[in-house]
Parts: sequence; C-alpha cells; structure tokens
Amino acid sequence: GYTTMSGTSMATPCAAGVMALMMSKNEDLTPAEICEILETTGVKLSETKSNTFGSCRIDALAAVEEVTRGPIVIDKFEINDVNSGNNDAKLNPGETAGLNLTLNNIAEYDVNNVVAVLASENENIEITDSIANLGNFQVSETIQFDNQFEFTTSEQTPIGEQLKFLLYFRMETDTIKYRLNITSYDYTFDLNRITVDDTENGNGNGILEAGENANLYFNITNNGNQEAYNVIGNLTTSSEYVTINNNEGTFGTFAPNGQTRYASFNVTVSDDLPTVITPMPFVLTMTDEAGRATEIATDFINSCDVVFTLRDSGGDGWEGAVLTVHFDDGTPSVDMTVPRDESEFISTLNISYSTTVSLTWECGTDDNECTIDIDYAAGGHIYSTCCSHAGVFYSWQNACSGNLATIYPAPINLEAVALGTNVKLTWETSAKNEFIGFNVYRDNVLIADSVMETEFTDYNLPLGVYSYNVDAIYEGGFASEPSETVSVEVSDATLFGDADGNGIVNIADISITIAYMMENNPQGFVADNADINGDGIINILDIMKMAIIIINSK
Repeated sequence: GYTTMSGTSMATPCAAGVMALMMSKNEDLTPAEICEILETTGVKLSETKSNTFGSCRIDALAAVEEVTRGPIVIDKFEINDVNSGNNDAKLNPGETAGLNLTLNNIAEYDVNNVVAVLASENENIEITDSIANLGNFQVSETIQFDNQFEFTTSEQTPIGEQLKFLLYFRMETDTIKYRLNITSYDYTFDLNRITVDDTENGNGNGILEAGENANLYFNITNNGNQEAYNVIGNLTTSSEYVTINNNEGTFGTFAPNGQTRYASFNVTVSDDLPTVITPMPFVLTMTDEAGRATEIATDFINSCDVVFTLRDSGGDGWEGAVLTVHFDDGTPSVDMTVPRDESEFISTLNISYSTTVSLTWECGTDDNECTIDIDYAAGGHIYSTCCSHAGVFYSWQNACSGNLATIYPAPINLEAVALGTNVKLTWETSAKNEFIGFNVYRDNVLIADSVMETEFTDYNLPLGVYSYNVDAIYEGGFASEPSETVSVEVSDATLFGDADGNGIVNIADISITIAYMMENNPQGFVADNADINGDGIINILDIMKMAIIIINSK
C-alpha cells in the first residue's frame, strides 16, 4: 500500500536521487552547477528562499533534462526592458522585453557558429524575435550579449507566475537545451478603507455629516510583488453634495507584498446631504513616477470596524455552536465559530453607520464554555454575553463610537552624513503608536526594510549626490507618510572597512584588523580605513561594522 509522509527525512533522499540521475548524465557537474539546475528548473513556492520552502520544489524530469550536454553554459541572464518597457529589469504583464545573456564556453576547443533559439508554450507569452546569431566562442571565452530576442507578455499574465521558456543553443555538432523560469512582477492597489478626520471643523465623531469639513484618509494596500514608486493620488467625485478642496495626496513608494500607505484629501459636505448613509461616489487615480495610472472607484458610506471576539473556556472549540450576524442594509449574514481545538476566534467586520445589526445563535454540544465580546475597533464597547441563546438575542444600531482616523506619524529630523564612501542616516519618531520597523529609501528606491533602530548606514557608495527618506511601519503593515527628503554628497573616496587597502572589503580586512589589535603591526594595515565609526579607536565595534559591510555587499 501507500502512505503520505512529509519532512526533511523524506525530502533528502529524493533530492539525492535526482542529483544521482543528473550525475549519471554528466559526471563532471560541480556542486554549484547541480544546485543551480535544481533551483532554476524547480517550482518556486515563495518569492525568495525561505526556511519553509527552501529554494523551490524540485522538478526531477526538468532537472535531468537540463543537465548540459554541450560546451555552452549560461553564467547569467536577466530581463532587458530598457527600450520597450519600464527599465526595471523585471517582466511585467503587457510588457515587451528581451534578454541579456552571459555565456561561457567550458569546452577545451573553440565552438563556432552558435545560434540561439528562444521558445515558450505559455499562452501569456508571444515571441516576436526568437533567433539570435551569437557567432564563435574561443576556449574558455565568456561573452555578454545584450537585448537578444523579443517577447511580450499579455495583460492577463498572473502576478507571480513562473513563465517557462526553452532556450536552445545550436552548434555545428550539437544542440543544447536550457529551461528558463522568469517571474511575472507587478504591483496592484486595493482600497482597504476610508476613514474620516472631522476633529477640526466637525463634531469629531469620525462620521462625514452635512455641513462638515473633514479630511478623508484613503488606506491603500499594494498586494503585488513589485514596488510602486512615488505614487501620487488624485481624487474626484460626481456627488452633488461633496466639494473636494484639495484633490491631490502623496502616497509615496509602496513596498511589495502587502504594504499599506495612506494619503488625505480635504472635503466639504453640503448642508443638504439627505442622510449620513447617502452614498458618496469617489474615483481615486493613483499615478506612479513612470506615469502609469490606476483608478479605484468606490461609493463611500459612513462605516466603521466592529471586532467580534469569540472564546471557548475549554480550549476545544465551540463544538457545533455558531454565532450568526445579520444586517438590515442587505449585507449578507456572517457565521462565526471558534474552530475545533482552539480557544479563541477574532473577526473584524466593516459595518455601515446606522445599520441595525442583530445576533442569532445555533446551539452546540457544550454552550456553557462559550463567550462573546463585541467592540468598536476605534474604542467603545457594544455587548458581551455567555452561554446559549434562542432566536435573535441582541441587536443594536451601529453608531460607530470613537470612529476616528488613525494617523501614522512620519519619522522626523532625518539627517544624512557622508563618512568616506558610506552615508550614515539618523532620525527620530514622535509616534504614539508602536512602530514595528522602518523602510529606508535612496533616490526613491527601497534599500532596506524592517530596520529596527532609528539609524542606518548605507555602505560603499560611488562618488556622487544621493537623496534619502524614511517611513515607519506599524502593526497591520500600515506605513506612515515619508519623512522629509535629505540630500548628501559622497566626495571622499575613503573605503571604510578596507583595512588592507586593496580596494575590497572582505574577510581579509577583519583578519588584518584583529592582527593590529593584537599589536602584531601587520604590514599594509590602513588605520584610517579600519576606524569605521570614526572614534579614533580600532576595536571590536569596527570589526562588527566590517562584518556588516561584507554581508551587505553579498
């Protein structure tokens, strides 16, 4: 019979078996080449390597077929979208691009009249130029070819899809086939919610009412796998009851995979707004630095988040008991329960202002263990109960108590100081909310995320002028507005960390610095380069910073 098992003890012999099959086809394969083939032919289960998925799920047949049977190998390939795309070296839906190839002749003889042919069976790829005449390769020669081939992805290409290509090298005596997996990248904007700040020119209840002037905060999430740079929002409305006083808001740069940012727009509501639940239509047009525009249309209705906390004192779930939440505005009912072997379940629902909400109960096997707490997310308690009920046991009209916009303050007092070829950034935060990290941007490009301290050093920069800004990330993935931008010039060519003066920061610099600290007076030691923190003392702190420079340069 058969059974299913999972774990490294099962994965390891399978991976080893695939490697053995690969070696039987080419016994000269190096460990690095084996790893490369397994990773490039496998099925990606995450954007990057992880402790959960590793590099990929091995495709045994593809890996064995990929083993090189001829002299030409691919050292490197990358997307070239300079001429017909957005020049970010990533393949986007609807984009036309080519390939940059770095190829190496590993044979002990010249290889002549090499022709490359690109193919794909993916329905989202159209190849319009499939042939590249690459000419001759001398023994051990490495040649780079830029912008070879031409292909276009469809607008419907799913974000994150692994687009599979076949690349053939035809030579006078042989043909080699490689498989190339190229990921589809794009950003996608989703509206989380609109919150109201009417504290200055309203009654401060977070509800947009007749005669009020308020700031509307549009919370937008980038659920794609690519950054969106320097996004500006433009707000319009067709409502006769709303006047937009400032229609432009700055969202800044969105990191991929779930970062949320917001921008505010000031509006005035006319005195003759019929009711506080009258829909107010808005269109938010979000435009990135390349001029690409995305429209988000929504009918705003005053609403707020309500948090339902369900608990089971026995820790074994509600065992058949179900809480059903009903709405009188046409919203579908929602069933809730504590899952089996769990002690708690929390759900947040966005409910329109003045909607009547009612609760019904379906009994389980042990209702005495069940409790319910219902609260407004912004503050204010609604209801608590325990044990079983019959029929509609509670209802209320949603009043959105404490429904105020949450403001996420930007970092302040950002300073940038050039230290040789490094730039040290420091900043402060006035946040009352607890931040979970910072994002650092150089020239509007994200260079570091989840920075936990209020300082960061950008290492080993070419001479030139650079601009920086920082934003703070809060619980839930919400990002603040960007800090003010500061500029700094790197004009000193001192390469901090290059303790042996050879123009490279590597493990040898740590070794020579340790030798200096042990008073061995090593030949070639450059003290000014080794004193990374500039305190006039060379010690373990400088060694630690060297290690950071080496890690960041990988």
